[in-house]
Amino acid sequence: MSHMDENDYDDFNKALTDFLKSMNIQTKVINGEVYADKGEVVSALLDVINPDFGIRH
Repeated sequence: MSHMDENDYDDFNKALTDFLKSMNIQTKVINGEVYADKGEVVSALLDVINPDFGIRH
């Protein structure tokens, strides 16, 4: 798998945020990382989607 550059992260963040909003999960992006208010469920989901993404709470 190729390394993601900044644009890939931006695209991924936008897609991820749109997806979470569609599920009524509030998100915000801080320093390029997506934070969500549903905690562990979202974190586990994101680990499955992209284990290298480094989601923080």
